[in-house]
Amino acid sequence: MSDNDDKTEPFESVVPDAAAAVPEEPAAITITTDPSAAPAALPRFERPRIRWAAIVWGLIIAGIAATTLAIVGSPERRLAVADWASALTPGAFWILGVLVVGVFVLLLALLTLIRHAQRRRRET
Repeated sequence: MSDNDDKTEPFESVVPDAAAAVPEEPAAITITTDPSAAPAALPRFERPRIRWAAIVWGLIIAGIAATTLAIVGSPERRLAVADWASALTPGAFWILGVLVVGVFVLLLALLTLIRHAQRRRRET
C-alpha cells in the first residue's frame, strides 16, 4: 500500500462520454457513370526517360567483371595473362594506355550524343 492518502476521482468523471464523440450518420459515397461528369482533360505525364549512361556503364562493368572472373577462374589463364603482361615493353604499355583513353573518350562522346538526342526529343 502506498503512503499517499490522496483520493482519486472516479473513472466516469475523467473520461467523457464516448457515445457523444461518434458521428450520427457516415457520409454517403456516390459513384456516377456519366461521362460528362469526368474532367475535361486528364493531365498527360511524360514517360520516364531511359538512363542510357547507366545501362552502358553497367554493361562495361559487367564485362570487366566477367573477364576478371574468366582470368582468375583457372591457374592456366592466370599464368597466361601474367606471361603476356611481363612480356609487354614500355612502348606497348603506352599504346595500351592511349587505346584505353581513346575508348573512354569515344564512350563519353557516344553517351553525350544519346543525351542530346533525348533532350531534343523531349523539347519537341
